[in-house]
Amino acid sequence: MNNIAIIDKNTEYSYIQLYKYIQKTIYFLKNLEIKKDDRVIIFDNNIIEVIILIYALNKLGAVFIILNTHSNSKKLQYIFKDINAKSIFISQIYYQQNKEIIEQHFTSIFINDNLLKTIQKYNIKIDKINKTFFQFQNNNNIAIIIYTSGSTSFPKGVIVLNKNIKFSVKQIQKRLEYKESDKILCGLDFSFDYGLYQIFLAFNVNATLVLKENYDNLLDVPFFLYKYQITIFPVVPTIIDTLLISRLLERIELSSLRMITSTGDILTTSTIKKIQEIVPNTLIVPMYGITECKRVAIMPKDMLEKKLGSVGKPLDEIKVYLNKNGELIVEGDNVTDGYWNDSSKTEKSTYFEIKNGRKILHTGDYFKIDNDGYLYFIGRKDDLIKINSKRVSLKEIERDLKDSFLTINEVSVAFKNELYIFIYGNIDKSEIISFVKNNFYINAIDIFIINRALPKNSNGKIDKNELLEQYLSW
Repeated sequence: MNNIAIIDKNTEYSYIQLYKYIQKTIYFLKNLEIKKDDRVIIFDNNIIEVIILIYALNKLGAVFIILNTHSNSKKLQYIFKDINAKSIFISQIYYQQNKEIIEQHFTSIFINDNLLKTIQKYNIKIDKINKTFFQFQNNNNIAIIIYTSGSTSFPKGVIVLNKNIKFSVKQIQKRLEYKESDKILCGLDFSFDYGLYQIFLAFNVNATLVLKENYDNLLDVPFFLYKYQITIFPVVPTIIDTLLISRLLERIELSSLRMITSTGDILTTSTIKKIQEIVPNTLIVPMYGITECKRVAIMPKDMLEKKLGSVGKPLDEIKVYLNKNGELIVEGDNVTDGYWNDSSKTEKSTYFEIKNGRKILHTGDYFKIDNDGYLYFIGRKDDLIKINSKRVSLKEIERDLKDSFLTINEVSVAFKNELYIFIYGNIDKSEIISFVKNNFYINAIDIFIINRALPKNSNGKIDKNELLEQYLSW
């Protein structure tokens, strides 16, 4: 196990080095009196210190919570109070930015910048690394609490058990087939389960994880892809769309790139076609999942063209079905253990239920399922509106607009008493009005044609609330 585990800021770390760091950190955490079931917050970018802490805390049986570095003070106040963590591990820059609020809630504060230096004083003897060291145990202990904002005013802490991670990694690996020789680029925030699981998937097969601190700057992504000969590129659709708009991907050689995976939103047919023009030999894998059940569906190899528009087929060993309204229900060991601090807490669109002794999840997402079992996303419960006695999906309008007009780079459709369409691209409003009227029977639309990329939230998704706040206040 002397493969390269992590490349972080041009420095390579082998699995043996990483193992040593984790073992030393375990001793360090014990000296801080961190023990089983203690909750510990990690507040930092995608850096090796975060990965070391994740595994050290898990080996101790502690629960880690990774917070997004873009979290505002209101969100931090709520989470700090809700989770009541024992300690916080944070980089110097984010500590200084949030010093007052952090010192209100914590007496145990450690600066991550000092971690590698601090643990050097601990001596350990290594005979051999157990092959299962970097894998999670199949037990009911809480591993992570992931805060997801959803559509409610306050974030919810999703309780993820060790066995949820173990199961999900196994089933995702069966479909994606990560290899030991792979180099995976990860700039997706570790507070986002899609980014976090890149660690688990890479280490499950002894592959190499190439870290980018975040995706605040996308202009250097092509450089990362080329320099490190990336083979797997996990993205959300808005990231790949931005890269396509920039045309930067067309200027570099990408023969090493064997797979692009995408979740977090729908990868439109037009986007898929554009990717295929640039990297025709790269496998494109649409997927679907939400934090409360990690991954639900993945497109099998060689089925993309036959099932364009689908997010794939459900994973093995889980059960999915639609209720009478078309909402997707998920049952299986990928379903997490509910919401932190309130077993009855529900979001109006997503909630857990116990049925026949098993936990099932109402996803709040509407789908169609074809005769072969492939899932086609229609929209979230919150995105379904009723106009002229007809139920319309805002996501469906977005998807059809993007697939029908190649000059549209990005589009977001929002509803607040009436319909608003925000477009980044070169198109006449009259074309949009005509298209929506003819295809969705909707009149009187407020349309904003914008000459720059639409604002994104911390997970790279288009921020509709920000759009409405910006343009409705004109």
